[in-house]
Amino acid sequence: MIKKILVIVILSLMVACGSSTPTPPLNTPNDYVNRYGGSMSVYTDLMTSSNCDYLQRTFDRAHKNHTMYYKRGHMNGMRCCGGYMDCADKRMKTIGCYK
Repeated sequence: MIKKILVIVILSLMVACGSSTPTPPLNTPNDYVNRYGGSMSVYTDLMTSSNCDYLQRTFDRAHKNHTMYYKRGHMNGMRCCGGYMDCADKRMKTIGCYK
């Protein structure tokens, strides 16, 4: 009985995940602002920086603020900081900061 329920749950999840609309890629600062909110200039700086230390510091600061906003239940702040973290992480991967 438990195996049947587990199979039903797994199949339901597979169907639900397969039918979702793919999220468009984040290629411009405007894409990030539209998805996460925040500052266009911060995203522009992150997307054009080649300074791994700057990108890591920005990621760390956004992570710290994300945690603070989480504890306070401030969803907009969490979303914005998540965008900065995502953007900084993608840029660090692109320019080879993670060696």
